[in-house]
Amino acid sequence: MKRSPAAAFWLSMLPGAGHVYVGQPTKGLMLIVSVASAIYLASEGAGAFVGIIIPFLWIFSMIDAHRSAVELNHLVDTGQPLPIQTEAFALSKWWGWTLIVVGVVFTVDNYGWFEIDWILDLWPIAIIAMGVYILKKPALAPPPSESSSPSRNDATDDTPNDTQAESDDA
Repeated sequence: MKRSPAAAFWLSMLPGAGHVYVGQPTKGLMLIVSVASAIYLASEGAGAFVGIIIPFLWIFSMIDAHRSAVELNHLVDTGQPLPIQTEAFALSKWWGWTLIVVGVVFTVDNYGWFEIDWILDLWPIAIIAMGVYILKKPALAPPPSESSSPSRNDATDDTPNDTQAESDDA
């Protein structure tokens, strides 16, 4: 059954509700538990990092519910899942280098070699940088449509049939 991507997006204002609507209750439950745990840990003073996770989980929940509804609708319409985008932002080398840098910075802070309090004040710049990156990267080419490929009848028209071969022999 098709689901409205807009409804999935807006239902995810309560993280996980959009996923339950789309038919992914396990993912929805995991998001609800993750956000509730992050809120609890932040209220107990677990650190600024836990507080930063809450809006990321919330935004992820809304975007992923919308994307999941679009994928479900495509699957219902065509019977095939959406094609995988090979140059996806999700697993690029950019993420690998980012994780390495963040890990090094936190490790250096743990040893007391320098304080990273000033970095916590500048974390929104990372969101701005990701937005600029997404807007600047070239758009992926749309997949070729089935109507542009030659049909089976077009391919067989070039080959001589039996009646043509018989008339050539006569």
